[in-house]
Amino acid sequence: MNTGRLRNRISVQTSTAGVDGAGQATLTWATTTTVKGAIYTLKGKEYLSSDKNITQVTHRIIIRWINNLTPKMRFVWNSRTFNIVFCGEDRTHDRTREVLCQEVSDG
Repeated sequence: MNTGRLRNRISVQTSTAGVDGAGQATLTWATTTTVKGAIYTLKGKEYLSSDKNITQVTHRIIIRWINNLTPKMRFVWNSRTFNIVFCGEDRTHDRTREVLCQEVSDG
């Protein structure tokens, strides 16, 4: 991976469950760190030819290596939000991670 392509500043967020004043369960998100990354929209061919049945994946995001990344976290870039579906890793150099994500619409 050419690290020069990691030009987007992407926030990594973690959720916290809580209860509001009415006793309803709430989920709040807080940014834990910001990393450099590259965001790629999957083409239809890549989207459908995956050996795993991950139909909800819409984007592939490559980030600089961080520990403890899980599918319970999400990425925020500008006004766009991406739920993490699968966290891959580059074990040859421990420099980057490939993360498959689903973009979340605001509507």
